[in-house]
Amino acid sequence: MIEKLPTALPHKSYIKATPIQSCHYILELPDEDQCEFVESTPECIETVHYINYIMLVFCHLGKLYGVPLLILWLLILCGFIITISTRFYTNAVLYLTRILGFSEFLGGMTILCFGNSLNKLMSTVIQADNDTELFYNQILGTTIFLLTFTMGLIVIQSPFQLHKGQFIMMTLFILAALIVLAFIVYDSVIGMYEVVALLSLFIVFFTITTIGHKRLKEMHKKRLKLSDDILNEAVEENVTEVVQLRQFTGESDIEEQSERLIKLSGWKMFLRYMKPFDMKQFKKSGKVFKAILIVFVVYTYLASIHLIYIILLELISGLHTIGVLCGLQRATIGGTFLAWANGLINIFTNIVLCHRKFNRMAITSTFVEAFFILTIGIGSTMLIRLLFHHDWTYRFRSGVNGPTCLIFLFIMVIYNWFTTCLMHYQARRSLGIFMLVTYLVFVTFLFLCEEEILHPYGTDHIRQIENIDNDMYRIN
Repeated sequence: MIEKLPTALPHKSYIKATPIQSCHYILELPDEDQCEFVESTPECIETVHYINYIMLVFCHLGKLYGVPLLILWLLILCGFIITISTRFYTNAVLYLTRILGFSEFLGGMTILCFGNSLNKLMSTVIQADNDTELFYNQILGTTIFLLTFTMGLIVIQSPFQLHKGQFIMMTLFILAALIVLAFIVYDSVIGMYEVVALLSLFIVFFTITTIGHKRLKEMHKKRLKLSDDILNEAVEENVTEVVQLRQFTGESDIEEQSERLIKLSGWKMFLRYMKPFDMKQFKKSGKVFKAILIVFVVYTYLASIHLIYIILLELISGLHTIGVLCGLQRATIGGTFLAWANGLINIFTNIVLCHRKFNRMAITSTFVEAFFILTIGIGSTMLIRLLFHHDWTYRFRSGVNGPTCLIFLFIMVIYNWFTTCLMHYQARRSLGIFMLVTYLVFVTFLFLCEEEILHPYGTDHIRQIENIDNDMYRIN
């Protein structure tokens, strides 16, 4: 008697496949077919804003001339961002903080964090119609970049004492955001309640932080102070000018002439370089002068943010093209190249702040900004997508590197907290070096996963491939 075996259940095939509509398939095509593929593939132009760089490289200039010109143009864009952030934006932030009477903590949490985060938020929100894999990995990669590389640079430049209560509170809220985010993306289905929970988390954080800082401010009565090196340089320049002027004019009233030149040089310095000057001179000025000065500072602050945002969009689009030319997956491009573009303004802004002894302002802004883009950045983008769905739910793709970035970020935040606790909350250079090495390990791991030497968390050398338009795959 022949025993009938049970029917085998069907299982998912894990044969390595390439989606037909994936832009990375362009490297497998002949050169004469690449231009037509770019024109017919929506994924290739999902980051295009003003200039279609991928079209220029594959259809007009060619890779021989297009790639060097693209790299040169991206370096020029980076130079624009560096110049605007160091010459205008940072000085406007310091001046607004001083006018409003904010401390370093409150100024970093509000004015500086808002300016740095708004560019990242807008560049993410405009991708709401695209696949979620790119923007999700871009935000996680940017958060890791801020909490490791950027904070490492802050600590290495000049060690300082961290405020224990503020550090613990910000760390706990970031961990809470990561836990909420893990539950949201676990089932790959996003609902309205989950988005509201993520957005509400930042509102709770901002409320608790503001109330707590207000009470702390009443206890200690601390105010923000301008950097001593700026004042010393200004005094030295003014004294030199006074001595030279006395030789030609013969005036003997050194103090009166010095005060006049201090006002003049301070005003010229403000007009040319937007450098903050002594608040005593500002208070002695008339109401009209104060009003014009405040309006000009606010205009410079907002104009700098807008210009950086426009340049950042082009930088992201160009770096996405470089990633496609390198044959990288979208998750890797978002976690590395696009994250570096988002963090460029933070690097040079924090360098200027640390040089002027505003270390706590820089590190507070970095912490709050990381929490802001995790909650408001992801939450607002999800909310926009939900509004265009009738049932207020949609499928969410974290990509093959999404779980890896989330787990790495969670472990890294806990370990940094543990290490800082052992150092009695002293931001030493050894802690900064450890943060930089941690980010280098993370980037190395991503590229090893890209080459399939290692495999990301939750996979077994299998690429997570989904086509949101159809379920067709090309089997290699």
